[in-house]
Amino acid sequence: MGTVQTNYFVTNEYLLNEKSYFREALDLVTLPVRAFLNGHVVDLRGTSVALKRNVFDFSKTIANPNLALLVSRVLRFAVFVLFAYFYNFSLVSSGLLCLKYLIESSSIENQIRSMEQKSEGPESSKEVRSITLDTTGLEKPEKLHSHKSAIYDKMKGEKSWIEDTNIRLTIYPFKRDGVKQLPIFSNKCGEIKAHEGFFFYPNAKELQEEWTANFSTPQLFSKCLDGDLTQDELQVMEHPGLYHIKRKIDEKPEIGTLKEDEIALITGAKRRGAFLANYCYGKQFASRSTDDVQGYAFKLDEAESRIFCMSVPKVLPEQVGKPYKKEDLEALFYRSYHAFSKIKALAKPQRIRIHTGNWGCGSSGHNPRVVALMQVAAAHLAGVDVLEYYPLEAKKDWQIAIYYYESLKPGFSSWTVDEFLTDMAMRAQDRGFVYKSHRD
Repeated sequence: MGTVQTNYFVTNEYLLNEKSYFREALDLVTLPVRAFLNGHVVDLRGTSVALKRNVFDFSKTIANPNLALLVSRVLRFAVFVLFAYFYNFSLVSSGLLCLKYLIESSSIENQIRSMEQKSEGPESSKEVRSITLDTTGLEKPEKLHSHKSAIYDKMKGEKSWIEDTNIRLTIYPFKRDGVKQLPIFSNKCGEIKAHEGFFFYPNAKELQEEWTANFSTPQLFSKCLDGDLTQDELQVMEHPGLYHIKRKIDEKPEIGTLKEDEIALITGAKRRGAFLANYCYGKQFASRSTDDVQGYAFKLDEAESRIFCMSVPKVLPEQVGKPYKKEDLEALFYRSYHAFSKIKALAKPQRIRIHTGNWGCGSSGHNPRVVALMQVAAAHLAGVDVLEYYPLEAKKDWQIAIYYYESLKPGFSSWTVDEFLTDMAMRAQDRGFVYKSHRD
């Protein structure tokens, strides 16, 4: 029987400079032949690429995945007939080749169906919960710490109320099954940047949505009234309309409680000022005088923010210093992916820029290296356009996380999400993926 050589499908170097649609068209035309090359082909850059990754990439380049599937089936069947004619296959050989065709077609179909499920969102609309609130006329929350009460008044300015006329909080559930078998390296984040200091809130550009993380507990904004100052409380202090969302949640806790893998998206909350948190963060906030604290707060022009909330799994005291368990790596990855992919789906055709950082690396006891790696991997798979990361004092862990992710791609390009997370757990000790001690 004749042998097809993979180098027949290496295109001349000059074609790389042509428009990208040529590359996609060539990938499609050679798809049937590549299916019979043990699932690999030499691509336009001379690199061996796994078939299922190549097919998955192609299916994302067109609007209708079913069209990709139909064309793929027709071309693959045509090549099977041509091979049988030119090579005079025996009945047994033809039967085996046909079986291989059916198996690989099923594999491709599963990939494309997974991609469809991913783009449509894996949750049921019946399980989505939301709150819409107009804060006009609402009094300042009771039991608000004196420092936060003074800053609330400063953010309000000369107005009688915090006038956020359309704050909307929506909680989205998530099912992991549609994501576990996706190729972990099948997509790419457009740009990743590291930043100094705390989150900033740039004005949204015309074709780009800005989304900023809220590192919450399962009960959203549960500690925003007390005297501590964490990332969650700082964000609420700068967006005082969120205090009133907290009041609504207290009335109906089931509305604002995140269950496993659920995330919340908030729109319409206006940022009315900034607070220099690096001068009195954490427990130091309550120990300062009200006058001192007010001096760190500045009134700004009002601007709406987009916020996504993710709760982090709690690290138990007995876990400190021990390697990460797979279930916690899964929680970190899938919640990040859920938030990023949901934002991406809702923002189309606009670009998105995500602002995130050391999620759960304070009092919750998580390792900034692990948290960074899981969010970077999730951002790539979700196709985030720009990821702005704020590592604070954990710059080295951030750099190591980026190195780990990039070093895995060349040798493990066909890994699924589940295989990636399994390997991270198996080699957690060697990589320094251990739970950290709790901090005040």
